[in-house]
Order: sequence, then structure tokens, then C-alpha cells
Amino acid sequence: MAGDHHGIPSPPSPSSRVPACGSRRGGVSARAAFSPSIPFRWSLRSKSNHTSNDRSPLSQSGVGGERTRTRVALLCALFLALYTVTSVSARNTAQSSNHLYIMYLPGLCAWQHSDPYCYGQVNAANRARATFGTLRAAMDRQHLVRHELYFSYNPSSAAHYTVNDTHQTVARAASVLEKGLRTAVQEDSQASFVLIGHSLGGVVAASWAVSDGRQYGLNPSSGLLSRVRSIITFDSPLRGIRPGLASNLVTRAFGGAVWYSLQPDSETIKEIEFFPTSWWRSHGHLHTVANTADRIVPASESELADSHVVHDASCARDLIVISSCHGAVLSDAPLNNWVVCHWVPGPSSCRPAPTATPTPSATPAASPTATAPSITPPPIPSSTPIGGGPTATPVT
Repeated sequence: MAGDHHGIPSPPSPSSRVPACGSRRGGVSARAAFSPSIPFRWSLRSKSNHTSNDRSPLSQSGVGGERTRTRVALLCALFLALYTVTSVSARNTAQSSNHLYIMYLPGLCAWQHSDPYCYGQVNAANRARATFGTLRAAMDRQHLVRHELYFSYNPSSAAHYTVNDTHQTVARAASVLEKGLRTAVQEDSQASFVLIGHSLGGVVAASWAVSDGRQYGLNPSSGLLSRVRSIITFDSPLRGIRPGLASNLVTRAFGGAVWYSLQPDSETIKEIEFFPTSWWRSHGHLHTVANTADRIVPASESELADSHVVHDASCARDLIVISSCHGAVLSDAPLNNWVVCHWVPGPSSCRPAPTATPTPSATPAASPTATAPSITPPPIPSSTPIGGGPTATPVT
């Protein structure tokens, strides 16, 4: 998608828009006038050497006609030069004026091959593109011009991380996010951000927001949080993962420091819930999607601030004999289109809001065999892997 200049249409070639200065009526062809291999004076003579049936005033005016044709050629050259410079300048200005950065934060890698990208050195860009493929497609349909950043759980690499890196504490992951955002600001002093997280990724984004809020106060006018225009979470346990059949099974299977961070009585969850809803709406700009069919993160655990509750139950079996539906909202095309229209700055055309009634959703074409708070939709075609954080991929 990068490289699809939807937001900035390419200017038409000069030959399709400018007058045909090199037509026979003008007396001089632009091709002959600008060709380095054909002497300009020769082109004038060849054009003035018409047959005796040519009755145009220019062809019979001698030296005066030749001078007129020279002036026409020079004017054409000047016009074409100005047109080209203006078009290129306008296009570059439109591109450089785009300072919106979308940071995608996928969820937990439960174990090796728990989803198609969770093995070995996980490519941060490819996994993020696949996880949020439906949402990114909705952005393209709305012609949203943006730069894309891909979160890496690895403090030492913006391009790759391992399965174990996703098992670190939420606080450590939030510090990695801080580093990535600061790098983007160093490269673009006018950068503004939209953070989009699924499951654990949404908790990391919210935890980072409250840490920035603590540092700069409840009404920050400085700090990176002042640059954030939206934080959007899908199936994220912002209120902690409470005891339940599915959650207990997952916790026992994986363990790790991250699970202590996701307990309702952990410091991470307490800090997120400490900030009032009014703060989350006015300064945190938090928007949450909750799914009543999710058996890993129930809707009651993922609702906070500006929340939309849906019932996406169209999902394959992925938890032994049951369907967890954790991540089903990521494949819900109507829902993702609504999220882009209402919660991502830029688009203006919106569809009716989703309700708590069943929402038409696309069944994922393939589901990972494992259960985790980070079930990823099937991969979509993508370009060569690009690292997240410091490296932004412009999408137009």
C-alpha cells in the first residue's frame, strides 16, 4: 500500500494538459525546439520551407515570421518549465505537510508459531500489517495519507523481536514505545500520532499514556502525549484479566512476567484505571472496541472511556474445542471502516455506528492453532519487511 498515492494524485503529464505549442499552427515543434540533437535554427528553416501552397502569414513574412516563431518557441519552453516546477513543488508540499503517524501495536505471541508470524525473529512490520490488515484497507478506501510505524517489543531492535520479548512486563514494553515515538519526533518535529493496539498492544499504549500523564500532569501541554490524537484498542484487557476458564488456561499455559502486569490488582492496571474517564476522553483520547463474544478478554474488561461494544461471534475453533473469538473484531470490515471514519483523524465520510447487536463480520480465512490474546488474521501481501519505530513507511 505504501506507494499507492491515494491522498496525493499524480499530476498529469505536461503533454496531456498544456496547449500543443509545437503544433504546425505555431510554426515550431516543441520536440524539435528542445531536442539537443537537432539544431534549433535548422528546425526553424525546415518549418519555414513550406510548399508554395502554404498561404499562412508567418510562412511568407520572411525574417519577421522567423522571429515570431522563435518567440513562440521560447514562450512554450518557459510555460512548460513553469508548469513542471509548479506541479512538482505542489506535490512535494502536499507530501511534506503530512505529519500523521500511525503506530500499530500487535498483541502477545503466546509461543512459537502461535500465529503465522510468531517464530524466530518476528518481523515487526509484517506482523503489524497482517494483524491490522482490515483496518489499513479501510484507511486506504478513505484515502487517508499517513506514515506507518510498527511497534517492536525488542528494546534493542525496531525491526525484529522474539516470542519471549512479548512476555516482558507492560512497563518495559511501554518504555520501548516511548523510545520509538521520540525517534519519530526527532525526524519530524511536527509529528502527531495515532496509536492502535490489539489485546496486549492496547494495554502497552494505555500504560505509556498514563506514564506520560504522570510525568506532565493531568493537563499536559508538553510531552509526547500532547501529540497523540487517538489511542484505539481492540480486545485489550485495560481493566485486567479476571479469573475465568479460558483466562486461567491461558495463564497456566504461558505464565511470564506479562501476566502479572495484566492482573486486576497490578500496578499497571491500577494506574490505567486511576485516571478518570474524563481525562481519557479529553487528554488520552482513548477509544476502545469490546467484543461480547470474546472468551479471552470479555467486554467488561476491555471497555474504557469512549467505548463501542459489538458481538462478533464468527470465528473458528482455536481453543481446543471452543472458539475464543479473540481478534474477531480485527476482521470485521464494517466495524473497521467505522473506526477509521470516527476515531482516526482525516476521513470525513462515515457510516452508521455499530451497535451491541450482532455486527456482520468477515470470518477469518485462517486462525492460528493456539490461543492467546493476540490471534492474528491471515497474512496479506506486503512489501519487503521494514522495521518499526524509527523507520516510517509513508502511505498515500
